[in-house]
Amino acid sequence: MFLLRGTLRVEGKTQGGEPAGQAGEQTQSGGSEGQTGTQTQSDEVEKQAQKDKTGGQTQVGLETGSGQLLNQPGDIRRQAVDFYSELYNSKFKNDEKLFSFFCDDLPHVLEESNLLLRGPLLQELSTALQNGLHWVPQSKLFLLKEEGGQGLIHLASRVATFRLQFVQRFLTGPANVVWRPVASSIFKRTDGLGLDSALFLMNPDCFNLCNLSVFYQNLFKTWTLFTWSRLEPTLSLHWLLEEPLVHGARLDVQDLSVPGLTYVLCSTANITLRRIVDMAGPDLKNTAAVALALGQRSTHLMDRALSLWIKKLIDEERIMLQDYCKGVETPDESDPFPELGFTFKLNGAAGLLFNKCDEKGVDFYTVKGKVVCQYCVKALNKNNLSGKEDTVWRERLKVTDVVQPV
Repeated sequence: MFLLRGTLRVEGKTQGGEPAGQAGEQTQSGGSEGQTGTQTQSDEVEKQAQKDKTGGQTQVGLETGSGQLLNQPGDIRRQAVDFYSELYNSKFKNDEKLFSFFCDDLPHVLEESNLLLRGPLLQELSTALQNGLHWVPQSKLFLLKEEGGQGLIHLASRVATFRLQFVQRFLTGPANVVWRPVASSIFKRTDGLGLDSALFLMNPDCFNLCNLSVFYQNLFKTWTLFTWSRLEPTLSLHWLLEEPLVHGARLDVQDLSVPGLTYVLCSTANITLRRIVDMAGPDLKNTAAVALALGQRSTHLMDRALSLWIKKLIDEERIMLQDYCKGVETPDESDPFPELGFTFKLNGAAGLLFNKCDEKGVDFYTVKGKVVCQYCVKALNKNNLSGKEDTVWRERLKVTDVVQPV
């Protein structure tokens, strides 16, 4: 028990009936008994009343600075709150001289400028922007100046850029990134697939993200702002074996001829090419072994799926699988992640602002944050920017897109 601006008092009776803390105490003989008789009777009455109240049990209370004894837990808690609130009160003093000593030399807006900003000019500009009484839409103000904008900061695009840069560092950053193991363990919880980096070779729209935190859910949502594709064929045995077979991946072959294939693969945890190669061999011919592992009685469905998978592979990849099964080549986990590029997911949006983008896609390995941010601005505002020119003067002056704003 701690003491808060007062005294801790223990009252009650012991088992022998003597007052707590006073057992065995004897009164003095002689004249002292006569002098203290009245006080003794008063104490006995008070102690008897306390005994009746507490039932002979020891009672703990908190005595405040004013001498009041608090026995109820609620009163003791409130006293503790008041004590610490007063203990940590701010000691701020409004000292104009001290304030001037520290702040006079700091850069600040002149009073004349403040008066101008508070005047009708600011209100007029605000009204014009909010009511559409201007030539340039608000969404275009976030574009670069060479695209007809003002380069203003679009907070949603900045957040989306940060998320994509997080994924970029996770996939392509150095091996000693300290938070990668933690992120990898969280990614492996996605939809029960048990994959981390390979998730970004699939379509996240197919994932069930309910078991992820909001931050990781938003990573996948931002990833779906763009269309992703391979810039170059992957000549890594490790990433070839880690190639997913479901959810829109390159080797996802589910169609009307092989219905339910994704469900069968996910339910049996055979969602990568490595698992199929280990069962069917490098040429993917052992249909019976695959059907048995997937719990399928008919081999027709498995034979159809294996033939579609082998057609998806290029010649170099088939040779790598042959060498892998013969033990000539082993997978290296340190191989770099496959090169990905992203383009706009237009969904009907069109116009000069989107035609300037690289049709082959932006290299996700080398792209800088500023470029990613500008792509995010257009992706998040594509409905408002669709069909818009980079500047109103292009139509008024009758100039083509060969002439660019300066």
